[in-house]
Amino acid sequence: MSFYGFTSISKDIHYYDPKEASEVGRGGISYDAHPKTIMIFGWADANSRNLTKYTAEYSQMYPSSRIILVTSSSFSALTSSSKERQKSCLPAARLLFWQSDRSEDNETRNVSQTSQRILVHAFSNGGMVNLIATCEAYQTLTGTNSPFPHNLLILDSTPGGHLLSTELPRLSRVIARGLKSSLPLPEFLIVALSILFVVCVVGIPTMFGFQNSASLGRRGLNDPALLSLDADRVYFYSKADDLIGWQDVEEHAAEAEKCGWRVHLKDFYDSPHCQHMRMHPERYWSNVENSWKTVANSWLGKDKY
Repeated sequence: MSFYGFTSISKDIHYYDPKEASEVGRGGISYDAHPKTIMIFGWADANSRNLTKYTAEYSQMYPSSRIILVTSSSFSALTSSSKERQKSCLPAARLLFWQSDRSEDNETRNVSQTSQRILVHAFSNGGMVNLIATCEAYQTLTGTNSPFPHNLLILDSTPGGHLLSTELPRLSRVIARGLKSSLPLPEFLIVALSILFVVCVVGIPTMFGFQNSASLGRRGLNDPALLSLDADRVYFYSKADDLIGWQDVEEHAAEAEKCGWRVHLKDFYDSPHCQHMRMHPERYWSNVENSWKTVANSWLGKDKY
């Protein structure tokens, strides 16, 4: 998968470095108020056409920001081990926090642990799983137990619940949608294969006490050892989402608030899974921009943005 203007660092990691631009962005806002880096963790099996709608809007909204895009598949999200996901996401952590100091004969790398102006946007459980893997890769990279530094986390259509009885049918639908786009099989066969796969990969191991990646990710999002408490958090969700229960999102948000995060809930009411932006573009991007303004004003001074 490739993205226009991006350099592919690996199969799933893509990097956009902005060109020289004027000193102010859209609306005459100084780049000092913009994110330095935007990290986007795409939903499982998202195609480049859909993800490009987000990268294009972000690059227009914040033209000085570099963008790190992490893609995923439903198969890898469900079957890969925690160590495998960390290894896969290590280039994203390295891009974000490592700087090169070149000399004539060699290159030395120093870890930059600044958390200034980092916006993270994770979609669905596939994006959430890779976000957690990147947090763990960051700790490996820095050799510390420091939580992942960022200023704003937008959780779009995530996290899901933790009850096997409700999550198995939802996961089966995710797999079925992925198979339908790649295998020319009758729908009943795709549904049967999806159910069999999810039962074998998630259901049976869970019954024997093994935690699946989605459950681990849900718990990891509210672990202050992984994600810095010095950040705002916004949940984009909908009561019409058939893959992520709105009650599960609100429950997780309440837990996050108890842990110490500054939490905001944005209910889009009628939009399907990961389609809040498509159905409500003006409200969606207004919420993104206003959420970042709130963060930026914390260091610029009230209402300076």
